[in-house]
Amino acid sequence: MVLDNPPHSFDLEGYIKQYKGFSKIARLLFISEKAPIFQAQALKLAIDELKTNTMNTKLYREIVTKNGEAVLGPEYGVVDTV
Repeated sequence: MVLDNPPHSFDLEGYIKQYKGFSKIARLLFISEKAPIFQAQALKLAIDELKTNTMNTKLYREIVTKNGEAVLGPEYGVVDTV
């Protein structure tokens, strides 16, 4: 089920504050899939959470590779540390 017309007054950042850890990331990924209007914002928040509070580089790379610059913008590309 995809929400084609979710309420525009929905405060994603306020809503997601009630979640912590992987639950927060999972909820953001779910929202990005089900509510296209919030896709980019939810993915960016998920990536920021991954970078700040986890060491899950595999999930980080999967999200960035799957969605790319078209959705996320150039500041959310894969970071090579080699």
